[in-house]
Amino acid sequence: MEEKPKNRKKSSNILLILGILCLLGAGGFMLRNHLESQRAGQTAANILDNVQKEIEAAMASMDAAEPVTAAEGETGGENPADPTNGTLPPNQRRVRYPEYGAKMPTVQVDGQDYIGILQIPDLELVLPVLAVLNQETLESTPCLFDGRVNRDDMLIAAHNYATHFGNIKSLQPGAVLIFTDAAGRRYEYEMIFSEDMNRRENIRMYGGDWDLTIFTCVPNTTNRLAVRFRRTYPEFESRHLDKSNLQVPNIP
Repeated sequence: MEEKPKNRKKSSNILLILGILCLLGAGGFMLRNHLESQRAGQTAANILDNVQKEIEAAMASMDAAEPVTAAEGETGGENPADPTNGTLPPNQRRVRYPEYGAKMPTVQVDGQDYIGILQIPDLELVLPVLAVLNQETLESTPCLFDGRVNRDDMLIAAHNYATHFGNIKSLQPGAVLIFTDAAGRRYEYEMIFSEDMNRRENIRMYGGDWDLTIFTCVPNTTNRLAVRFRRTYPEFESRHLDKSNLQVPNIP
């Protein structure tokens, strides 16, 4: 039996309504993501100003102190804490190089500890980096996932907000990253490559011929995008993590 015109019109109206609802849902999702990204960017910008002030205060305090010279067993000889063998770069002359494996210095803002500031000039990003990663802290700034800057194995995670790591996919080999730690020490890196990996492959975040990794989620997938960097300054030998007996943390 041929479908009546009235029923066909009713079916068309239902499909039209469903289409409109889908478009509204997609638009609402995009708007929510945009607003979350803007909020996260503004939060990070507000925090950044205070983190910069705390780092400048720490540097001023160190400048007022007596210059620190290399001490046996701390910053010289065969101690892996100082691969320069006692010859520190000029901007580190008043700062003891952290012991290999020791926790990095932090500054505190609003009760939270920050390990420093990350800059990616090609993306016009300047962001504070929190010392602790969880679902709540990731909503505001990039976070230290694991590793230490002085061990050349640091991993930094952030959401894929456009104002955080959402655009790191556009970085090309040779792109510059600058990390300034909480004591004012400056480390410069260049990008060597990027790679996608399944979120269950946490172990792949570690090891390899790189000194720093930043990573984020890949939208609409279960993958992570990791961008690998090699340190270019200070210019001393890289040291990488032995992952043979590694305790790998979970990524939120």
